[in-house]
Amino acid sequence: VPEGAEADEILKLPVKNIVACSSTFVSLMRPLDLLDRVKGVTTPQEDWFIDEIKDGLGNGEVMFVGGGSMGEPDYELVQALNPDLVMVYTGAGGQFAHIAKFEELDISYVVINDYTENDPLARLEWVKFLAAIFNVEEKANSFFTEVEATINAVSKKVAGAKQPKIAWCQIYEGTVFTPKGGSYVAKQIAMAGGDYAFKDLEPDQVGSAQLTVEAYFAGAVDADIFIYDSMGLPWITNIPAIIELAPALAEINPIVQGNAWAFQPWYYQALDKTHEQIEDLAAIFYPEFYPDHQVRHYLWLPRE
Repeated sequence: VPEGAEADEILKLPVKNIVACSSTFVSLMRPLDLLDRVKGVTTPQEDWFIDEIKDGLGNGEVMFVGGGSMGEPDYELVQALNPDLVMVYTGAGGQFAHIAKFEELDISYVVINDYTENDPLARLEWVKFLAAIFNVEEKANSFFTEVEATINAVSKKVAGAKQPKIAWCQIYEGTVFTPKGGSYVAKQIAMAGGDYAFKDLEPDQVGSAQLTVEAYFAGAVDADIFIYDSMGLPWITNIPAIIELAPALAEINPIVQGNAWAFQPWYYQALDKTHEQIEDLAAIFYPEFYPDHQVRHYLWLPRE
């Protein structure tokens, strides 16, 4: 223990039993071959797309401890697992109630705030933080180097090409949430060679801005490609579903032209596939550069 360290700063290693309060955290453990350390999750079995976890929930090797839909878990179930560590997040909408209870119960936890980063690679670099906890730094460094190489190759391939204008959003109860100009999404679009329609919207801020449909329409009307962030239900599978959420968007160019896409349902369980997602975006933006590419993480939206 380092001199001067207080007791509440000490994490006992090795960590063999963890509870993950976000499926995103689990995806970061996949390239480190650590999925067998996951013993509890707050996402129910039917919502999993990581086979090892879905199967584990079915055979009892992994426990659903409650807390779906961003609620609190069943703390008695968490205690029963006697985890070495629980993974949580803070920030806007953070799991502060979880943290307070874990402190009360003397359950160790770590905070993983990948979603607050302003760069896709910075989000993915949290894999190195986990690697330090599990003593697999070499594996994390090797993985990260491969990811960087893939993204750099994509950016090099599309450099100098005429950039398509990209609109991106999520709609909830009549409000449009679109990534700010300083967000990791804006950077991801740029890495894939896109010109983000809202790049000047709070360019120094992360996260999403809330716009009226009318304000969003003004910025997206002449876009070339539209991408819908299907975070949670309903999963968007066609253009009419977009129009139902915001009828005015029927008139924006990418909807008229049928060049609209949405996240696949496993998108947020694939943070470790960030390089694939950026490569997919490049293939969507520049299909002529990727004639044989099969898009993996986005779904093209038919007109009906």
